[in-house]
Amino acid sequence: MENFNPRPGQPLFSDLFNQITSGAPVIIHLLSKPQSFNLLNLTEKKQFITNFTHIVGQVKNGTKWTHRGTLNIYPTSNNQKKQLLELKAVKDIQIKCTPAMPETLEEESYNLVSLITVRTGLYWGSDHLPVMIDLDLNTSTNSAPNDHWTFHKDNWTKWNEDISQKLTLAYYPTLTIPEEVYQLFYKAIIEASERHHRPKKNYKESSKPWWTAECRRATANTRKAYQKWRHTLLP
Repeated sequence: MENFNPRPGQPLFSDLFNQITSGAPVIIHLLSKPQSFNLLNLTEKKQFITNFTHIVGQVKNGTKWTHRGTLNIYPTSNNQKKQLLELKAVKDIQIKCTPAMPETLEEESYNLVSLITVRTGLYWGSDHLPVMIDLDLNTSTNSAPNDHWTFHKDNWTKWNEDISQKLTLAYYPTLTIPEEVYQLFYKAIIEASERHHRPKKNYKESSKPWWTAECRRATANTRKAYQKWRHTLLP
């Protein structure tokens, strides 16, 4: 398809996509029908860009249609951004322009600065200078990992019988208070699962015939040598 230049000095239509951008865009929402830029055909999009650039002038490269049906525009100045945010229509097409929300990572990165310590190691006369970045988070687990079970087919009958027995002994059918009913039923399931479906916590690595005592010694010596070498880089 032949390229389309809506205005001398303006980016070509094909150049408005997949370009490197900087700063936050202004998001243009289509209020007129069909209320989504994704539902416009290519000719309609070209015409909108033509009319739009005649109003606001040149914008930064990186303009793109998003999968949400909006249009991202990168203004060249604060004045142009203000003009975009106040723009209500492009000819007979009603639009709404909103500033892009900052990324969560950008907001949090400012809070991380005080937690970061940067150190450099010894310079060995090459273009490789060791740089160590320490991040002091002082974090701790908010809660213990959730209990889980591995359901064994052979224990399924016993598991059901165990629950039934607990409910029978507590006269479950006669209970009328919903909270008591829930607590009893929940407790019966948990206790039965702990008894019949609790996973075996065995994280030991399986034995390997080729992993001899000599291999273990070599691995340990390698770790020690690496730690010693790394500490020589510290200031």
